[in-house]
Amino acid sequence: MKPLIFLLSILFFASNSWADVIEELIPLIISAESSNNPNAYNKEGSYGLMGISEEVLEEYNEYRYNYWLNQKYKPIQAYYSLSKEDLFRPNVNRSIGELYLRKLQSQLPEEYRQSK
Repeated sequence: MKPLIFLLSILFFASNSWADVIEELIPLIISAESSNNPNAYNKEGSYGLMGISEEVLEEYNEYRYNYWLNQKYKPIQAYYSLSKEDLFRPNVNRSIGELYLRKLQSQLPEEYRQSK
């Protein structure tokens, strides 16, 4: 089991819900990845508060595009992909990070994924 998934498993058992785990984990990730600096960048190629990689950004853009395509009524605003520069915007970075944590939740064994 990957270390982060193992950590998520432990946190889930110690909390009331998956939403609680995410809310507790995000400040820890932000502190570890960027020391609360929204303009953080490291040589491994992670950007912003939560240290989002370009690979995760691509997954997020694909998710957003598929969501947009499946809307019954398309919004007036056209779809656009987010760029690396958008990762320095705290609200964007956090949204991508939260979605990524939810994706990791789906990789947990079944007994960890169910709400208590």
